[in-house]
Amino acid sequence: METLQTIKSRRSIRKYTGEKISKDQLDQILTAAQASPVGLGKYKNLH
Repeated sequence: METLQTIKSRRSIRKYTGEKISKDQLDQILTAAQASPVGLGKYKNLH
């Protein structure tokens, strides 16, 4: 249920701190982005 609650409560943040993130954090973000759905299922246009 934590994932659903996170999705429901997400907000767009446009004030950046300049704080660096670790390589592990970046890898997690990129993994999540690669697993996300693609509009109209046009996967062949991604690679």
